[in-house]
Amino acid sequence: MISKLNLVDLAGSERIKLTKAEGIRLKESKNINKSLSCLSKIINDLSKRKNKKNEFLSYWDSKLTRVLENSIGGNCNTILIAML
Repeated sequence: MISKLNLVDLAGSERIKLTKAEGIRLKESKNINKSLSCLSKIINDLSKRKNKKNEFLSYWDSKLTRVLENSIGGNCNTILIAML
């Protein structure tokens, strides 16, 4: 049995117009939003496929989905805590 703990901080993905982010923070916010979109797509694809285990899912669209690949697509128990 193997245990793995992933802690991911996605703070800073707020709306860019409200925060008026510039430079490095703007680039970081764009990357976080892209990663969240990719994660959302993977979770939606996993929930829609019933017994199609051989169906290909692209975890390579963002670093976040690559890091969480075993947690969201493997044979494991996963808990996701989201705070607003």
